[in-house]
Amino acid sequence: MQKKYGLLALSILLMVVNLAAQPGQMSLQTFATGFSNPLFVTNAGDGRIFVVQQAGKIYILNQQGQRTSTPFLDIDPRVNSTSNERGLLGLAFHPDYKNNGYFFVNYSNTSGSTIVSRFSVTADSNIADPNSEVILLTISQPYSNHNGGCINFGPDGYLYIGMGDGGSAGDPGNRAQNGTELLGKMLRIDVDHGLPYTIPVSNPYYGMSSIRNEIWAIGMRNPWRWSFDKVTGDMWIGDVGQGNEEEVDFWAATDTTFPNFGWRCYEGFGAYNTSGCQPQNTYDPPIYSFSHALGSCSITGGYVYRGARFQSMWGTYFFTDYCSGYLWQARPNGTGGWITSRSQSPFVTNNLVSFGQDVYGEMYLTGIGNGNIYHLVDTTCTPMAYIPGGDTIFACQPGGELHAFGGPTLGYQWQLGGADISGANAAVIVPAQAGDYRVIVSNGSCADTSNTVHVELAATPVVTFSLPDTSYCDDAVPVTTMRSPIGGTIFGPGAAGIFFDPSAAGVGSHQLIYVYTDPQTGCSASDTFQVNVNVCIATSNPYVAELSIAPNPGAGLFVLQFQLGLATDYRLEVTDLQGKRLEELEFVSGEGLVIKDLDFRDLANGLYFLRLHVGDAASVLRFVVQH
Repeated sequence: MQKKYGLLALSILLMVVNLAAQPGQMSLQTFATGFSNPLFVTNAGDGRIFVVQQAGKIYILNQQGQRTSTPFLDIDPRVNSTSNERGLLGLAFHPDYKNNGYFFVNYSNTSGSTIVSRFSVTADSNIADPNSEVILLTISQPYSNHNGGCINFGPDGYLYIGMGDGGSAGDPGNRAQNGTELLGKMLRIDVDHGLPYTIPVSNPYYGMSSIRNEIWAIGMRNPWRWSFDKVTGDMWIGDVGQGNEEEVDFWAATDTTFPNFGWRCYEGFGAYNTSGCQPQNTYDPPIYSFSHALGSCSITGGYVYRGARFQSMWGTYFFTDYCSGYLWQARPNGTGGWITSRSQSPFVTNNLVSFGQDVYGEMYLTGIGNGNIYHLVDTTCTPMAYIPGGDTIFACQPGGELHAFGGPTLGYQWQLGGADISGANAAVIVPAQAGDYRVIVSNGSCADTSNTVHVELAATPVVTFSLPDTSYCDDAVPVTTMRSPIGGTIFGPGAAGIFFDPSAAGVGSHQLIYVYTDPQTGCSASDTFQVNVNVCIATSNPYVAELSIAPNPGAGLFVLQFQLGLATDYRLEVTDLQGKRLEELEFVSGEGLVIKDLDFRDLANGLYFLRLHVGDAASVLRFVVQH
């Protein structure tokens, strides 16, 4: 199901958010017990609930709070959890986990560095393969605290990684404002195109050599827990303060700029260390901060509640802190500001370290002090009926679905044009015809009727993609790709607009992907093409003869010798096995024997290619560095 949003839809959404979130009677109910340092709760797009333990194990709970006896994943030997802020800290399932079985973790390795890596599930859906790890990022941590750890996929399909400032106190290395450091940032990477990842071209610093291209936002102290709103796509961040103020940062999905949240220049709404900083109004302030009064301490960021069971909680952002057991709420006031409040008394005193959501949008909290998992509930009866998507939804055929926010204890009745649809009694239906749809959600004797959405049936586009050939030389010129319909995007090594550049792709076998989205309906489809890039050694070169390099292997100092058939410029290029250009030298020589001393002592041990370019032709030879 592809969605299109209009201004009317956004205004209706704001109205629903503000009307629905009325005060209720909230409580924390014990959902599961017996965990060892549970740090996070999440879902894989189905009814299971995954619990992350700090030492390196992940367990599965069912909807009744019963857990599997065998861990879903156990990487305890790889994880350093000896410090309070280290361990297995984050878990995110790929948006297409149902088909590819990929999930991603953030943990501290035995040397204390942050590792972000990918694992795969086995044929048993309740057991992951611990040997399937593919490491995406290794980030050194100068101290044992402020390691961040929370990772999430955004509504754009990219993986976001929250990184603390490296630790100690006060960011002594000023890393959070340093664009050459990944620490103190929110990172964004594309894990679907390229290995181990690629940089989205829409990242704010893409293509800049003076700043790390993975950076999406600057100025974080320790974004321990943060999340995306399931409906709006807005980002909510609980950024742990230095000692006086804890802050909630907010970034709207509709904001096309990129934030700098101000640390270490500012903490909360006040100055912290403004040496070398810009005026405060040039940074992005939090929407809320609280002090350590009444026993509060480091913030635990949460989620916007989007479950269907409790209408009073719907559209409200919940957060807490590590020490007090109080629960905070924040929601928009409809005029650009925020309504915030705190519970009258603590809910628990067991060190609430994380929130989490199941697939239905129900909210859970983890208590590290006693190993409990809690379910946040409202004792009132009224459910929340809502169909996300806005004023018009295009159901991409075949199989486009229409979703309501659901829950296993709720009842559903879908209507078309105000009349009940026979048999349409689940949270998800496949609309068989165009028209106006709504759903009635019931919770025992209570019921709520959703917003009405207009559904249009739309065909998924037929996409084809190919190259003129399946194999190219690594020094070939860029090739125009063949695409239908035109107007999509090519992903993969060597992709450059509508071209494939063999030289940029490098030697090897590469998969290119062409994705096309219909601008009218939002329906997408893709096609792939496998292409090989080979090292091509010229069999004849009218300008060069008797090409040799010695010694081979050599420790780094080499002598290149060849016969040049004319007086001309020539160019030497050294690449590795992947085609990455490492050295490039230009010379002028007369006709006859050429002898050239080459110093490649800076190259690591390995096999390399030396290309001698003369005119339009190139001769290639292999040489080995062996120190």
